[in-house]
Amino acid sequence: MKKLATTATAIILIVFLIMGCEKDYRDKYTGEWDFMTEKYIYGHKYVDGVTELVLLKDDTVYYSGKITLGNAEDACGNAEFIIQYTPNDEVVVYVSKSGGINVPIDLCAKGCTRGNFKGKDKMNLSFRWGGEYPDGVETHKIVGTKKKGDKQ
Repeated sequence: MKKLATTATAIILIVFLIMGCEKDYRDKYTGEWDFMTEKYIYGHKYVDGVTELVLLKDDTVYYSGKITLGNAEDACGNAEFIIQYTPNDEVVVYVSKSGGINVPIDLCAKGCTRGNFKGKDKMNLSFRWGGEYPDGVETHKIVGTKKKGDKQ
């Protein structure tokens, strides 16, 4: 009986050690990234009683930025991240264990998944805000590649 208790204790200790050594899924996404962002700005055009959106400006920005871990979680337990994707733009997102990227409700009509991580070194994300007359709409489409040599 004593041998069985010792074996059971050893198994429990091994399980706890393995679980304690499991790397946090969030760590693989943090670090230095190269981003390519397509920005589109639309405005309202009012002609003959009809309002339509027209493209006012488009731009592509290349930037070496970073993804850092935030301090919060959303209601579903997804981890908060801050993505600095241009010199003047950052976005707070929530990432699931499977790599789905959710944006806050103000950047998506229903607080939906708007991107994902593909493995530990690729990501894409798109979101928009605005749209009510007379304001315009701004859309950002982001593609990121983790920098080589970043060990995270």
